[in-house]
Amino acid sequence: MTVHVQHWFHPDKPEIKADALMLLFGSVVALAGAYIYAFAIEFMPFVYLNPVFCAFFGIGIAHGIASAGRIAKAHSPTMQFAVGSFCGILGWYASWALGIGYITDTMSFAPTYVAQQAIFLSHAGNWSLFGYVPTGNALYFFWWFEALLIISISAFVPHALLNRKSDNIK
Repeated sequence: MTVHVQHWFHPDKPEIKADALMLLFGSVVALAGAYIYAFAIEFMPFVYLNPVFCAFFGIGIAHGIASAGRIAKAHSPTMQFAVGSFCGILGWYASWALGIGYITDTMSFAPTYVAQQAIFLSHAGNWSLFGYVPTGNALYFFWWFEALLIISISAFVPHALLNRKSDNIK
């Protein structure tokens, strides 16, 4: 008769292989998704589709991280959150840099250049909704909502995807 013993593990114990794989998959998906997201936002016919694109971008990053976590049998919710947050910020920043590159025909990932162009865009406004062109603080509000949506989905969803009851990691 075979007895199966479940081994106790500490959920926040560092798992180097799992953490590195989640970071790799998440970063690749974030950078590839940033390119697609920036292209979609630049050529989007209806601005009110932006939250949908933000959500799909965050979910894509989360699925990349969760896939790597499932492959490497990741258990640490803290690391899943940390990797998700990092990859969400990376994807959001890369989408900004690529989006500004589409607008200005000058590709730069330098933070000072991206911030300078964002300030210019906030004064000019870069889209309109039923004749209203948000500028200044109104536009900053939309941009921060967009960032919050992408980063929070990519930070919180991987743990939920990894711990679904139907395919829980043993």
